[in-house]
Amino acid sequence: MAHPQSVAESLAFNPRGPEMPSPPKDGVHIAIKEMSYLKTRDEDKTANLVWCDSAVQHEKITELRNYQRINHFPGMGEICRKDCLARNMSKMIKCQPHEYGFIPKTWIFPAEYTQFQNYCKEQRRKQRQKTFIVKPANGAMGHGISLIRNCEKLPAQEHFIVQEYLDKPFLMEGYKFDLRIYILVTSCDPLRIYLYDDGLQAAAVFASGLCTC
Repeated sequence: MAHPQSVAESLAFNPRGPEMPSPPKDGVHIAIKEMSYLKTRDEDKTANLVWCDSAVQHEKITELRNYQRINHFPGMGEICRKDCLARNMSKMIKCQPHEYGFIPKTWIFPAEYTQFQNYCKEQRRKQRQKTFIVKPANGAMGHGISLIRNCEKLPAQEHFIVQEYLDKPFLMEGYKFDLRIYILVTSCDPLRIYLYDDGLQAAAVFASGLCTC
């Protein structure tokens, strides 16, 4: 086995796969250049750092040597997948209802399809029209998200996250927006988090409005 010092300037990147090649982010390229690291083949088992754009199998993490680092933690899917995150947030609401009261009503399909339909029937009985936002359980970057009012249109067996949509969101000159902060988690036990000084504000392209579907 190679001594760690002999591979101190090697760096490996793992793309998403042959069908979806994804180059490393510009920030990673900048870090490589500033630290005088070298990019090696994906098959290199001796690299100091392994960078993966997609989920990493638990076996890959357990095979890492003491000096190697990878940009994933085991079990990240528990907060990265929308269905797992919703399930964990539900647990936190039960444990700390005052701290997590900002979470909208959420249903995980298909397991909670019946509960969702019962809720919709109750709202109709009270003559309340609700809007819901539907998200793919394993989606990202806004793909596949839609707003609905006709609850019966939702298929029962699809893997969705359905939430009550905020009918009066806080807007900036009529547009929805979000404020983001960036952190780096280097350790879970003990928990060690670094907060980036700068944040990001993203605004919607179109003025806020609800669908009539």
